[in-house]
Amino acid sequence: MQMLCWRSGNRSTVLSRIEKYSCGKPFSCHRITPFFGGSLMEKTNVKVLFLLCVFLITPSLAEGSDTGLDPPETVLSSSEMKTMVERFNEDGEFENEEAAHALYSHLSSVRHYEEQEETEKVMEAMEDFKKLLGDQQDNDFISEEAFNVLDSYTEDFMQDNDPESDAGPGTWYEGETPENVSEDDPVLLFVHGLDSSADTWFEDNDMYETAYEDGYQTAFIDLYPVEDNWDNGALLAEKIEQIYYHYDKTVVLIGHSKGGIDAQTALVHYDAHPYVGNVITLGSPHFGSQLADLAHSRWAGWLAELLDQRNNATYALQSGYMEGFRFETDPHPQVKHNDYYTLAGTSWGSFASPLFWGGLYLSFHGNNDGAVVTDDAYLPNESIVRIDEWDHQELNTGTATFDWFEPFLNESSVEDDATVTSTYDMERSNDQAGSDQLVRGGQHDGSSEEFFNVENDVNEISLDWISDQSVELEIYNPQGEEHESSVTSYQDNEFFKGGVHHNVHIDDPEPGEWRVQATSEHEGAYLATWHYVSPLSADVQLDVSASSMILQDESSILDEDDTDVSYHVDFIPEEGDSQQIADQFSFQRDSQEALTLPEVSQEGVYNITADIEGKDVDGAPFSRTIITTVFEDEDGNRFY
Repeated sequence: MQMLCWRSGNRSTVLSRIEKYSCGKPFSCHRITPFFGGSLMEKTNVKVLFLLCVFLITPSLAEGSDTGLDPPETVLSSSEMKTMVERFNEDGEFENEEAAHALYSHLSSVRHYEEQEETEKVMEAMEDFKKLLGDQQDNDFISEEAFNVLDSYTEDFMQDNDPESDAGPGTWYEGETPENVSEDDPVLLFVHGLDSSADTWFEDNDMYETAYEDGYQTAFIDLYPVEDNWDNGALLAEKIEQIYYHYDKTVVLIGHSKGGIDAQTALVHYDAHPYVGNVITLGSPHFGSQLADLAHSRWAGWLAELLDQRNNATYALQSGYMEGFRFETDPHPQVKHNDYYTLAGTSWGSFASPLFWGGLYLSFHGNNDGAVVTDDAYLPNESIVRIDEWDHQELNTGTATFDWFEPFLNESSVEDDATVTSTYDMERSNDQAGSDQLVRGGQHDGSSEEFFNVENDVNEISLDWISDQSVELEIYNPQGEEHESSVTSYQDNEFFKGGVHHNVHIDDPEPGEWRVQATSEHEGAYLATWHYVSPLSADVQLDVSASSMILQDESSILDEDDTDVSYHVDFIPEEGDSQQIADQFSFQRDSQEALTLPEVSQEGVYNITADIEGKDVDGAPFSRTIITTVFEDEDGNRFY
């Protein structure tokens, strides 16, 4: 049983949505009244009446409903290309009628072979068409814009018709056209996030159905799942232009997670902004993600590589790298051509839910949705529509967010209908990195062992052991006795996709050195993180600058003479393989001694792991790990 509520809408709209989500089950509704006007008593009565209507609905909204809506399909055909040629001819994009007629006639031949299902002849005819198109460009018979769109479409068409080729990055799909579509409304292009695909919007998700019910034409695109925003931005820009001419109307981009960064890259750096109106970003890490920092760190490297999550996409999502991207993007003149509206979440579920570990790891940095810190989802000088109790996966569902961002889809109606929560213009301060975590990891041969220290006054510890396979965990207290622990396991679907989490929670752990023993059936790799609820967590920080860093003990609770920091610095260049570490450095410093970053004189990311080992002033042992990143651009500027 679920409670549904909509922020706005008339009686017929609300009734139609109730009917949609009831999946054909009977329901009754005596009266629906808007949530505004009247006395407090009237508002209370409205809520009661509304709940009477909706409590009869039982299907899960996240699973969508069977509305008879066909899945989105590719639109590649010679007929579509003929329509584009006609449109370009009407717009004066050809030097003369003969040039347009030549292309149109050639596509008529292609259409004939398509109808005869003669694939080989279709491919041969399209090869000739591509040559003809090139000749027209060489002779200035066709504009550069028309050539780019038709050439891109030709490549896609040939790939789609090649029996040995599968649909891949760059493929886009057209949703059904609603009967109530308005010519004044834009087409919505949905852009997926990290290690995902177009179907994230319409399989086990009602976003497509919700947009359709509200009268919007929709398109969904496959980008490179694990490439950076530069490669995806270039590809997306090419397809945005194609989609614009296909629909002959403005495109609005809706990007989930990294898809929001890919979208801005396409508009600002690859000149797609003229074809796009507004941009909606849902939980996009515009300032990077500390989980990406972790994926490329010393301790997580073995597991991340084994799971193929140490890739170009996670490289570019490191927080230092994204600070550099913001420096390059925010003052760019083309950033002002489009308005951006962001939504962010603050929920990461209960203990051992899929996003719980990510939320726990990020919690020291502030509210988050289990994958992205809420503050990092904001865009400078742009509008924040809504921050709500959504997790990272809920943010891209129609039920959760469509009604909140729908008023911002049509440029002409934003000022009249929409309400922006706030505009983000906060000065960010990244000069201190703190931690409530201990991190360890590496390879194993079927058995691995780790030790962790517990200082005084620790209220609780949560251990998460991620491996490429299921493991058995045994935990031993400082006396060497096995601690009775309940282990909860689940699969990761985000930054360590494919890994298996093993969660253990320990209340009031006694001070001293503890031990964890993990055994598995096969050799592999692991990443272990301990989350401490302790007064020490807020007081121990790393003071970071562009060239150096030093440990800060805000409350003087550490024994300075018995505390050391081991720094491990991996320099990963931007050019080349994102998994290839060009230089590694190790440094040992006492608690009051600063580390100066080594000079590499190359563009790339310094991924820094600081392992703190020592004792508090009462003599109890403690351990913490702080991971941070610094990006150096080609001009020697550093960002952190």
